[in-house]
Amino acid sequence: MDQSESGNERGHASTQVRRTSRIIVFTLGAIFVLAALGKAWDPPAFAETVAFLLGRRPHTDSTSLALACAIIAFEFGLGSMLLLRCGIRGALATSIATLSLFSIALGILLVSPDAPACGCFGAGIDQHARASAALGIVRNLLFIAGAVWALRHIPSRVPAARRPVGLAMRCVRPGLTMIEVLISISVLALLIGLLAPSLGQARDRSAMIRSLSTHRQLLASIALYTKDNNDALPFLGHDRVLGQNGLVDVHGFPLGNNYFTMQAWHWASLIVPTYFSPREAIELPGQQEYLGDVLGWPSHVVRTRFWMTYTAYAAPELWSEQRRSFAERRRLMRGMRLGEVMFPSQKGLLLDVGTGALIRAQRERGQTGLSIGVADGSAREINWFTTNPDLVIQPPDIQLFFAGPVMATRDGFHGRDFGVERTGTP
Repeated sequence: MDQSESGNERGHASTQVRRTSRIIVFTLGAIFVLAALGKAWDPPAFAETVAFLLGRRPHTDSTSLALACAIIAFEFGLGSMLLLRCGIRGALATSIATLSLFSIALGILLVSPDAPACGCFGAGIDQHARASAALGIVRNLLFIAGAVWALRHIPSRVPAARRPVGLAMRCVRPGLTMIEVLISISVLALLIGLLAPSLGQARDRSAMIRSLSTHRQLLASIALYTKDNNDALPFLGHDRVLGQNGLVDVHGFPLGNNYFTMQAWHWASLIVPTYFSPREAIELPGQQEYLGDVLGWPSHVVRTRFWMTYTAYAAPELWSEQRRSFAERRRLMRGMRLGEVMFPSQKGLLLDVGTGALIRAQRERGQTGLSIGVADGSAREINWFTTNPDLVIQPPDIQLFFAGPVMATRDGFHGRDFGVERTGTP
């Protein structure tokens, strides 16, 4: 009787051990697969972390991207093996080695002051570099402990009476070797490496198309606004006494004391919602909550990612290299009219700064696209590096947050942003 009870207890303990081992194996497999899918959503973003570890940052290259794709494929293959219980002992041993290497990489990111977020589960999830690295190390150590425990309690051979049938049987028996699995993973890595750049470009192109469509909608709304306001473009109130440092306001609410920046960022407050209703389409994510909950600004203040050119807020004479007195600069700071644009098809009105991440990604692919809205009502993509630098002006004694294409055009509304030879003149 005692022997029978003892046998039952051992059997029950053995069952509990097997059940716990299966849970650990399944959890590890799911984590690897989810991490691989998260990284596969935006391989170039994960490639930035790989490039940093390889010492190639700030510029990622084909080697970093290829290695990132190989890591993604390897994680997916390893996770699939664990989920399907294929070569469990080998997969667990590989998991321990992989997690150890990942922990070393996370340690490097943790102690590096300018390290990017690890992107362990894809871009946009791990935003805080040090916190995500520290959390990743703790997480990996727990997984390593679980994998070591499972490896010690999983038998090297499954008794014939307990072997499953079908696909599971083929995975458990020695027929599927680690060499075959690694070859399959290598083929998958090659395919992902070939497809990832195309998928990334397709996603970026989709974002650019949406941006261009929004530009056209905004320009149509601006045209309606100017028709109702004697051809005047949206212009916020301004305390002219202090010139550029005078307060700018929306219907009496003060925004700040940087004339050009406040006008360019908040001009849409005058067209939303009367002329343009989908406010969320022109704001960065979470911007409305930040302005209201953090800064305490009223809801009618809109900070748009579609900046209006600084040249819409000063007479063309200001946009030259001539030095002017404070009184003259203050006089030239005024709202412009749409009809004052001399070359409507070659003068940009709007610049989508929300495509900053897109610009960085496309720079590595040789496209470097900027999404702009043109004064003639059209929208287009221009190339940052082929834009004639002679068309951009930083006027003397004028402080601009960003002096670049479209935003700071030589000769203002009487100038052009493109369509001119590099050494030519309008």
